[in-house]
Amino acid sequence: TMVHRIDTLFIATCILYIPFLYGFLKSNTFYAHNSINKKGIHLSQQAIEDFSKTAPVLQAAVSSSRGVFRKEDLSSLLHLTLSDADNTAEPLCSLQIVQKTSGHVPRSYLPSIMILQDNCSAETLGLMSLLEEGFRWFLDSGGRLSKIEIACPPHFELLLKSAGFDVLNNDSEIEKEKLNLRSTYIPSNYLLMRPSSAKFKASCEKRLLQNEGEASTLYDIIGRLLHDMGDPGAAIQPYTKSLQANPKSAATFRNLGSAYHSVGDTQLAFASYQQAIQLDPKDGLVYLKLAFFYEDFANKDWIDAELHSQRCYQYYLDTVDPEDVAILTRLGNLLVREHLAEQAVGVYDRILKLDDSIYSVWFNKAHAQVKIGDYEGAKQSLQRTLDLEPTISAAKHMLRALDEEEALRAQSAEEAYVKDLFNSYADNYDSHGKKLLYSAPRIIRQELASIYKVAFADRLNPPEPLDETSGVVNAPLDSRSSTNSFLPAEQPVGSSCSTYSSFMNHSLDILDIGCGTGLVGAWLKDYARTLVGVDISEQMVNAARKKQLYQELHVMPLLQYFNELNKDISFDLVVAADVLAYVGELQPTFEQVVKVLRPSALFVFTVEAAELGTQNLTRDQTLTLSSDHHEAGYKGFRLLPSGRFGYSKDYVDGVITRAMGKSCRTLMSRAYSPRLEAGQPIPGYLYIVEKLPLV
Repeated sequence: TMVHRIDTLFIATCILYIPFLYGFLKSNTFYAHNSINKKGIHLSQQAIEDFSKTAPVLQAAVSSSRGVFRKEDLSSLLHLTLSDADNTAEPLCSLQIVQKTSGHVPRSYLPSIMILQDNCSAETLGLMSLLEEGFRWFLDSGGRLSKIEIACPPHFELLLKSAGFDVLNNDSEIEKEKLNLRSTYIPSNYLLMRPSSAKFKASCEKRLLQNEGEASTLYDIIGRLLHDMGDPGAAIQPYTKSLQANPKSAATFRNLGSAYHSVGDTQLAFASYQQAIQLDPKDGLVYLKLAFFYEDFANKDWIDAELHSQRCYQYYLDTVDPEDVAILTRLGNLLVREHLAEQAVGVYDRILKLDDSIYSVWFNKAHAQVKIGDYEGAKQSLQRTLDLEPTISAAKHMLRALDEEEALRAQSAEEAYVKDLFNSYADNYDSHGKKLLYSAPRIIRQELASIYKVAFADRLNPPEPLDETSGVVNAPLDSRSSTNSFLPAEQPVGSSCSTYSSFMNHSLDILDIGCGTGLVGAWLKDYARTLVGVDISEQMVNAARKKQLYQELHVMPLLQYFNELNKDISFDLVVAADVLAYVGELQPTFEQVVKVLRPSALFVFTVEAAELGTQNLTRDQTLTLSSDHHEAGYKGFRLLPSGRFGYSKDYVDGVITRAMGKSCRTLMSRAYSPRLEAGQPIPGYLYIVEKLPLV
């Protein structure tokens, strides 16, 4: 098997792409421009000529360029001034960006105000360039246009309206943090205005056409606006033009990399990020973008991608904002997905020390605690989750699963819990299944093939007698050799020119209950004349629909589907792979399945195993139960600490007998593990039940 090493691949890509990208930009430079630094910047010569013969100088003082925020801080982030060329008089105009923190959150979520101050009580030459430089800094530092307001003297209104800004009305519904920010910083006679993305973009484009302003700044702003408006592909060209004007802008290379990443061009994304690091090795935000980049590859199971992502997140936290709870949460969630749950608990504790009112972090911590076997700690975290947000169905379900008596008493999982769980899981379900070595679809196909080979042998030329190692169609799989039970589909059975697949291909009407993203459907598609899928999760069904495997897909609970199904519809094969763990009591489902099975049709399903009674399979402790609870422990199934239902084999056998009666027989039942959890196989069973043919 080829081992993919993401670091080697992308370093090679970087070597190939960076010289080309940098050379292209440098060779097309319009004119040089010094970006904001400690000494301040001079506007470009072309921009100076637009203002006056006495060239104004734009001075920059960045008080918190990397943005470490604390509760209750009122932070002045940036201060720009526009002065006469000799810089001796009072500044003509100044710009200040202030921000009010509302806890430990990223800058992009914080309300901000850009304050314009005019000291000459007239429309200042160069005001738009001053404004554009301020916006560029704000956006390149992670801000969002929707979170910033402009406060300005009334005589700036017409100028700003022409640039795409709208006057704000007094809003009684405004958030408290923004009110505090306004009252602290804004003079009473100032206007409040807000930029419109589309109008501001059009204004920047007009300025470029009129050869006004700083080209690199305007193109960078246009790119950011397009990116934030949901069109990263369109942002690539203005970012590139910005770099043609100023090829030494690390922030613009970072933005360009993010745009390429958003449209799936991973090679140029990585090359752009690497160039940003070359220009500014201490830019923590580019490492944050790289963390997102590597995390995507970690979800696709690339070797070492998780480690790279973890290191990039940590660098950002160490150098930019150690209390950014959004990034800490992403880091914790990444560690859980990569089976590093103990480390994840430490990250979640770090967040909760900063702010213990974030219910989602309490819930994520509980999930990690379950994985490391800290069930008492998980119960406390889940209870805290519900104290903060009583409507979280997953927290209620998991708390019930961790309570011994409730777990034994449970009959079913709440529909809301199952729906929410898989809606949130749909995007990463397939890749996560690979990491867990999820094998149910492949094994189901293998076992069906072995049965169908024998069943269809009678339709071919008379076969050789089956020896005792091949078994007979009525024998359980346990009595057959596992190595001889499955032959390649191309191998003839009883004939040199016919195979069982000649009869099987596109011959069966198949029902896939709990179809999810279509993993089973992909393995059975060639068998199917019609393939119908049913699942409670809309997002899982949407993922299955994209694969174009099914003739029909239904979003609804299983029993509802059976109740609404036309009584004349029946199937040759019904499959339930890894879905019954979210059902609970199996008899109602099995009673419906048998009604839709044709004579000789098969019902294939998997279940998780659980040892019942007073011994919990996953915890070394014994609970003294009252007589009624002790009896409940032997009902044959229970909730496991994972939140899924586990079943005893005796219970499953009994349900088949009670629900399907004498019309069905079990062709096969054996111990089987569908996947790993925490590196260990999950115990379970695989069944194939046949509806008896008509006599």
